[in-house]
Amino acid sequence: MNKEDAFYFAIDRILDLKNDDVDFKIIPYNNPNNIRDATENEIPKKLWCRINFKIKEKSDIQKINELGDYLGMCGISFDIGGCKNSRDWEFDWSFEYKKGEENWEWRTTREDVEKMIDDML
Repeated sequence: MNKEDAFYFAIDRILDLKNDDVDFKIIPYNNPNNIRDATENEIPKKLWCRINFKIKEKSDIQKINELGDYLGMCGISFDIGGCKNSRDWEFDWSFEYKKGEENWEWRTTREDVEKMIDDML
């Protein structure tokens, strides 16, 4: 699997969340003229998007975090953020795929961000 395959793999797993009644939107970056050129180590700009998850109940957070953990175990990482009622995943220059390597630092950072969001509530 290459980085572009990893992107589509991650999108397919996100689409699977519909079966778990998790509400989300995949929002393409819609102004390519304002996006710098992708380097050879990044997914192509045409794929760059933000996944915005709407949090309806606490179990949504758990499902999103479980998927994030799974993608991390598959060697996939990306920027994340959020607030009380939403979480955002950025599939852009920050999207990384390292075959056979779980990024523990990324997982810990994701957990720290989730804790910061919880502390704001």
